[in-house]
Amino acid sequence: MDARYVVDLLYGSVSDLGTVAGELERTLGVTFELHDSDWRGGDYLRTAGWWTPDSETFLVQRNQDLDEPAEAEHAEYPTLLYVESTVRGSELEAVLKSTSLVLLRRTQRDAPRA
Repeated sequence: MDARYVVDLLYGSVSDLGTVAGELERTLGVTFELHDSDWRGGDYLRTAGWWTPDSETFLVQRNQDLDEPAEAEHAEYPTLLYVESTVRGSELEAVLKSTSLVLLRRTQRDAPRA
């Protein structure tokens, strides 16, 4: 566990939203809810449950932001997974190596002090 750090991860996939979400549900035991946002390319999936800006969140969305890719430097991946605000960065990276997802970016910052 990266308890001293909060980590954000970005993964890419050539599979569609439903396929990626299903793979994550089986691998991580999470559940997704369907949401809609023009900013996230229309339909997107977010982990179910109560959400706060500091809570670990998984977002599966199209690599589309209005008329251009949301992640232009990774335009070859039509589907993106954002893992936001996790203290389990290293653990999740290890587990997600067994999936079809490709790690595109990892950023970390100091965890807020309790």
